[in-house]
Amino acid sequence: MKAQNKLADQAGEPRPFTPDDVAAQTRLVKTLSQRAEAVDAELERAERKLERFRASLTPKQRLAKKILESPNSRFVFSSPTGGTARAGFEAIAAGRKAPVAATGRPTDVQISLVRAVAAMVDHGAVLINCLTNGKHSDNSNHYKGKAVDLDLNSPLGSTAIEAIARQHGGRRNFRLDHIHLDFL
Repeated sequence: MKAQNKLADQAGEPRPFTPDDVAAQTRLVKTLSQRAEAVDAELERAERKLERFRASLTPKQRLAKKILESPNSRFVFSSPTGGTARAGFEAIAAGRKAPVAATGRPTDVQISLVRAVAAMVDHGAVLINCLTNGKHSDNSNHYKGKAVDLDLNSPLGSTAIEAIARQHGGRRNFRLDHIHLDFL
């Protein structure tokens, strides 16, 4: 506005804006600038808070969160005995032990298992059936947080799944109806 008034003065024409117009717009710009600065400061505080929160997560929690957020993680199986593999990873991401519907006692899941599943979803889509959920033998490694079952139709493929599991200490037991991996 000031620049337009100056150009009008130089051209010998009347000013398009009165001093009151300029003052009102200047006040408005200052008010909006102050609001923008306040929003920027609030955003910076929120980002610092988020960084502190992320830093407070354990490596296992971060990996479980990564699995849950990955588009390559597919939780398609719901156990007739209750519970889902998703619920197990959600508990881990929240810093809790994974629920075991069959025993009623939550269990700690091996970090090597969580690392392996996180690595798998980095490489392709994986259909995750059972973690600590499902019906298994009484002394099952699932109930101890040391086994995971994946669907044979996982797009990543059983060869890649087994190779990644081996890199993290996992072994397949060669069940024919699913991919069972133990992490001992």
